[in-house]
Amino acid sequence: MNSKRNFHIQLLYHNDKKVRKSLVNQKTPLVMECTTDLPNPINILYEDMLSVKRFLLSWEGKYLVRLATEGEYKLEFFPCDVYSDWRDGGKVIYDEFYDILAETSNITMRNTEWYGDKTNYHPGKNVVMVLTPIVEKLKNIDFINIDKKYHFLTLNNIGKRERIELYNFFEKNPKVNKQSISSFLWMGKTTDGDDGLWKKNTSQQREKLYSSPTLKKYYSECAIEIVVESGPNMITEKILKPLLMGTPFLLHSNDMINLYPTFNNLMGIDFNYFGVEYDKVKTSKPSNIEQVQKKILEISETPLLELKSKYKVDFEKAKENRKKILKMWDALQEINEEKIDKERLI
Repeated sequence: MNSKRNFHIQLLYHNDKKVRKSLVNQKTPLVMECTTDLPNPINILYEDMLSVKRFLLSWEGKYLVRLATEGEYKLEFFPCDVYSDWRDGGKVIYDEFYDILAETSNITMRNTEWYGDKTNYHPGKNVVMVLTPIVEKLKNIDFINIDKKYHFLTLNNIGKRERIELYNFFEKNPKVNKQSISSFLWMGKTTDGDDGLWKKNTSQQREKLYSSPTLKKYYSECAIEIVVESGPNMITEKILKPLLMGTPFLLHSNDMINLYPTFNNLMGIDFNYFGVEYDKVKTSKPSNIEQVQKKILEISETPLLELKSKYKVDFEKAKENRKKILKMWDALQEINEEKIDKERLI
């Protein structure tokens, strides 16, 4: 995705929720207000939905929305990263400005998660920048038909509760550990066994895990990925990666109730591999991790050479899902951006 599209407005994250009449001098770069200097379309990079609300209620935002409503200009909103504020007011803000963001023909709002039937999906600029070189180099490799050496792959950098649970699970189940390529960097566990070096080279280890040659090796050698997402309802490169590589995966994460509408409604992708049905609503007793750990133990009892035949439906589904997400990924080439045009920012 080597798009030439630049960003003309950057809406930054703020800790407070105050709404100001003007965003000038509020550390929020804006295009010049003179219409002769405005690009068309005007590309807006935003950090979260609250930054969008601030913009829409500011003088500058109202001015540009009026130009778009009158048909003179187009406004294109793009997420910077996976902000995941669906449960923290993001959808409320989207609904509050629905007539502007969803029903104004010259305004296109893109979100990293499902906000309604008119949501336009975008994985976020930062995720795209991480995955694009990997996808371009590996998208034509049929990983499923390569003979495997391991049942599982799981790559974990920063210690979080659900990753700690997975690490403890691996420690209690040495057979699963032996059947896997795994990293738990915060515990000093690397994929190549150089545990003594990780503290001095943490950034190098993370960079290595996401290099194309390394991922080519991992997806060639491992049949199934175990994914632990970065946080509740967050759809990052961690879950997109096995989809893009055509590898079936298990999601070792609770509180992911936005998964179904995002994947099913926006991508048309069925990610329920190996019979796991993830929680669809917020619950005090989430079942995702318990289900996944049981499934890992079940799969570990199957000889490696029999995996693809026993779970043929799941591996075929992974192939179809790859086709769907690569088609969507290719479509993003026309709208994707990789830099901020700082010369147009003031």
